[in-house]
Amino acid sequence: MQKVFFNIGSEPMTLEEFSAFNELPENKSRRFEFIDGLIYVMASPSSMHSKIVGYVSRKIGNYLEGKTCEVYTGLDVHFLGEDGETDVLCPDIFINCLRDRIAKNFCNGSPELIIEVISPSSRKDDVYFKRSYYLDHGVKEYWTIDYEKNHIRVYTADSKKDYTFADTVRIGILDDMHIDFLEFMRLTK
Repeated sequence: MQKVFFNIGSEPMTLEEFSAFNELPENKSRRFEFIDGLIYVMASPSSMHSKIVGYVSRKIGNYLEGKTCEVYTGLDVHFLGEDGETDVLCPDIFINCLRDRIAKNFCNGSPELIIEVISPSSRKDDVYFKRSYYLDHGVKEYWTIDYEKNHIRVYTADSKKDYTFADTVRIGILDDMHIDFLEFMRLTK
Protein backbone atom coordinates (compact mmCIF):
# COMPACT_ATOMS: atom_id res chain seq x y z
CA MET A 1 0.00 0.00 0.00
CA GLN A 2 1.44 3.34 -0.96
CA LYS A 3 -0.53 6.29 0.33
CA VAL A 4 0.03 6.55 4.07
CA PHE A 5 -2.20 9.36 5.20
CA PHE A 6 -1.65 9.53 8.92
CA ASN A 7 0.38 7.98 11.68
CA ILE A 8 0.85 9.08 15.29
CA GLY A 9 4.58 9.46 15.88
CA SER A 10 6.60 6.35 15.23
CA GLU A 11 4.10 3.99 16.86
CA PRO A 12 1.33 2.32 14.86
CA MET A 13 -2.19 3.51 15.67
CA THR A 14 -4.66 1.34 17.50
CA LEU A 15 -8.08 0.44 16.12
CA GLU A 16 -9.62 2.76 18.72
CA GLU A 17 -7.46 5.68 17.53
CA PHE A 18 -8.36 4.91 13.92
CA SER A 19 -12.07 4.78 14.78
CA ALA A 20 -11.84 8.16 16.52
CA PHE A 21 -9.93 9.61 13.54
CA ASN A 22 -12.54 8.22 11.16
CA GLU A 23 -15.34 9.90 13.15
CA LEU A 24 -13.86 13.40 12.97
CA PRO A 25 -16.23 15.75 11.11
CA GLU A 26 -13.58 16.64 8.51
CA ASN A 27 -13.14 12.94 7.70
CA LYS A 28 -16.81 11.99 7.33
CA SER A 29 -16.84 12.47 3.56
CA ARG A 30 -13.65 10.47 2.98
CA ARG A 31 -12.91 6.75 3.06
CA PHE A 32 -9.88 5.22 4.74
CA GLU A 33 -8.34 1.80 5.16
CA PHE A 34 -6.37 0.82 8.25
CA ILE A 35 -3.60 -1.77 7.86
CA ASP A 36 -0.83 -2.60 10.33
CA GLY A 37 -1.52 0.54 12.35
CA LEU A 38 -1.38 2.93 9.36
CA ILE A 39 -4.20 4.83 7.67
CA TYR A 40 -4.50 4.85 3.88
CA VAL A 41 -6.70 7.35 2.09
CA MET A 42 -8.88 5.90 -0.66
CA ALA A 43 -9.31 7.58 -4.03
CA SER A 44 -12.69 9.05 -4.85
CA PRO A 45 -14.51 6.83 -7.36
CA SER A 46 -15.10 7.92 -10.93
CA SER A 47 -18.56 7.82 -12.47
CA MET A 48 -17.64 4.63 -14.38
CA HIS A 49 -16.39 3.05 -11.16
CA SER A 50 -19.75 3.84 -9.54
CA LYS A 51 -21.69 2.46 -12.53
CA ILE A 52 -19.78 -0.82 -12.39
CA VAL A 53 -20.29 -1.17 -8.63
CA GLY A 54 -24.00 -0.41 -9.05
CA TYR A 55 -24.52 -2.84 -11.93
CA VAL A 56 -22.60 -5.76 -10.40
CA SER A 57 -24.04 -5.34 -6.89
CA ARG A 58 -27.59 -5.00 -8.29
CA LYS A 59 -27.21 -8.21 -10.34
CA ILE A 60 -25.82 -10.10 -7.34
CA GLY A 61 -28.46 -8.65 -4.99
CA ASN A 62 -31.29 -9.68 -7.32
CA TYR A 63 -29.88 -13.21 -7.54
CA LEU A 64 -29.42 -13.50 -3.77
CA GLU A 65 -32.91 -12.28 -2.89
CA GLY A 66 -34.42 -14.83 -0.49
CA LYS A 67 -31.12 -16.71 -0.10
CA THR A 68 -28.73 -16.93 2.86
CA CYS A 69 -25.88 -14.88 1.37
CA GLU A 70 -26.05 -11.08 1.03
CA VAL A 71 -24.20 -8.53 -1.09
CA TYR A 72 -22.69 -5.38 0.45
CA THR A 73 -21.14 -2.20 -0.91
CA GLY A 74 -19.41 0.49 1.13
CA LEU A 75 -19.21 -1.60 4.31
CA ASP A 76 -15.84 -2.01 6.04
CA VAL A 77 -14.42 -5.48 6.60
CA HIS A 78 -12.35 -6.20 9.73
CA PHE A 79 -9.56 -8.75 9.41
CA LEU A 80 -7.09 -10.00 12.00
CA GLY A 81 -3.76 -8.51 10.89
CA GLU A 82 -0.34 -10.13 11.04
CA ASP A 83 0.44 -8.10 14.16
CA GLY A 84 -2.60 -9.57 15.94
CA GLU A 85 -4.44 -6.27 15.64
CA THR A 86 -7.50 -5.54 13.52
CA ASP A 87 -7.05 -4.29 9.95
CA VAL A 88 -9.93 -2.45 8.25
CA LEU A 89 -10.36 -2.70 4.49
CA CYS A 90 -13.13 -1.23 2.36
CA PRO A 91 -13.91 -3.48 -0.61
CA ASP A 92 -16.14 -2.09 -3.34
CA ILE A 93 -18.43 -5.15 -3.23
CA PHE A 94 -18.50 -8.30 -1.17
CA ILE A 95 -20.71 -11.33 -0.59
CA ASN A 96 -21.12 -12.60 2.95
CA CYS A 97 -22.90 -15.87 3.72
CA LEU A 98 -22.62 -15.95 7.54
CA ARG A 99 -25.01 -13.43 9.06
CA ASP A 100 -23.28 -13.43 12.46
CA ARG A 101 -20.24 -11.77 10.81
CA ILE A 102 -22.23 -8.59 10.14
CA ALA A 103 -22.17 -5.95 12.86
CA LYS A 104 -23.80 -2.53 12.71
CA ASN A 105 -20.92 -0.83 10.84
CA PHE A 106 -18.69 -3.62 9.53
CA CYS A 107 -18.21 -7.23 8.55
CA ASN A 108 -16.11 -9.08 11.13
CA GLY A 109 -13.99 -11.58 9.23
CA SER A 110 -13.52 -12.79 5.70
CA PRO A 111 -16.49 -12.68 3.36
CA GLU A 112 -16.76 -15.37 0.70
CA LEU A 113 -16.16 -13.07 -2.28
CA ILE A 114 -14.64 -9.61 -2.65
CA ILE A 115 -14.73 -7.48 -5.80
CA GLU A 116 -12.55 -4.41 -6.31
CA VAL A 117 -13.17 -2.05 -9.22
CA ILE A 118 -9.77 -0.75 -10.24
CA SER A 119 -9.02 2.96 -10.18
CA PRO A 120 -5.78 4.06 -11.86
CA SER A 121 -4.40 5.21 -8.51
CA SER A 122 -5.23 1.90 -6.79
CA ARG A 123 -4.34 -0.57 -9.57
CA LYS A 124 -1.10 -1.83 -8.02
CA ASP A 125 -2.62 -2.18 -4.54
CA ASP A 126 -5.77 -3.93 -5.78
CA VAL A 127 -3.96 -6.34 -8.11
CA TYR A 128 -1.01 -7.26 -5.89
CA PHE A 129 -1.37 -6.35 -2.24
CA LYS A 130 -5.11 -6.87 -1.79
CA ARG A 131 -5.17 -10.07 -3.83
CA SER A 132 -2.58 -11.64 -1.53
CA TYR A 133 -4.09 -10.12 1.59
CA TYR A 134 -7.65 -11.27 0.88
CA LEU A 135 -6.76 -14.80 -0.25
CA ASP A 136 -4.34 -15.24 2.69
CA HIS A 137 -7.17 -14.21 5.04
CA GLY A 138 -9.66 -16.80 3.80
CA VAL A 139 -11.58 -14.98 1.06
CA LYS A 140 -12.61 -17.78 -1.34
CA GLU A 141 -12.86 -15.66 -4.49
CA TYR A 142 -11.43 -12.25 -5.39
CA TRP A 143 -12.24 -10.24 -8.53
CA THR A 144 -10.55 -7.19 -9.99
CA ILE A 145 -12.53 -5.26 -12.60
CA ASP A 146 -10.42 -2.85 -14.65
CA TYR A 147 -12.56 -0.83 -17.06
CA GLU A 148 -9.67 1.15 -18.52
CA LYS A 149 -7.84 -2.06 -19.47
CA ASN A 150 -11.00 -3.98 -20.50
CA HIS A 151 -10.01 -6.67 -18.02
CA ILE A 152 -11.67 -8.75 -15.32
CA ARG A 153 -9.60 -11.24 -13.33
CA VAL A 154 -11.03 -13.86 -10.99
CA TYR A 155 -8.69 -15.28 -8.36
CA THR A 156 -9.11 -18.25 -6.07
CA ALA A 157 -6.49 -19.82 -3.81
CA ASP A 158 -5.29 -22.05 -6.63
CA SER A 159 -6.26 -20.33 -9.89
CA LYS A 160 -6.77 -17.13 -11.83
CA LYS A 161 -8.93 -16.60 -14.88
CA ASP A 162 -8.98 -13.62 -17.22
CA TYR A 163 -12.01 -12.10 -18.96
CA THR A 164 -12.96 -8.95 -20.85
CA PHE A 165 -16.05 -6.75 -20.90
CA ALA A 166 -17.31 -8.90 -23.81
CA ASP A 167 -17.64 -11.91 -21.48
CA THR A 168 -20.10 -13.36 -19.03
CA VAL A 169 -18.28 -14.25 -15.81
CA ARG A 170 -19.46 -16.94 -13.40
CA ILE A 171 -19.34 -16.29 -9.66
CA GLY A 172 -17.70 -19.48 -8.45
CA ILE A 173 -19.03 -19.41 -4.88
CA LEU A 174 -22.64 -19.34 -6.13
CA ASP A 175 -24.38 -22.17 -7.96
CA ASP A 176 -25.43 -20.55 -11.20
CA MET A 177 -24.77 -16.81 -10.93
CA HIS A 178 -23.14 -14.96 -13.84
CA ILE A 179 -22.36 -11.31 -14.51
CA ASP A 180 -22.86 -10.31 -18.16
CA PHE A 181 -20.35 -7.55 -18.81
CA LEU A 182 -21.41 -7.19 -22.45
CA GLU A 183 -24.89 -6.27 -21.15
CA PHE A 184 -23.22 -3.69 -18.88
CA MET A 185 -21.41 -2.21 -21.90
CA ARG A 186 -24.65 -1.98 -23.88
CA LEU A 187 -26.40 -0.27 -20.97
CA THR A 188 -23.66 2.33 -20.46
CA LYS A 189 -23.16 3.37 -24.09
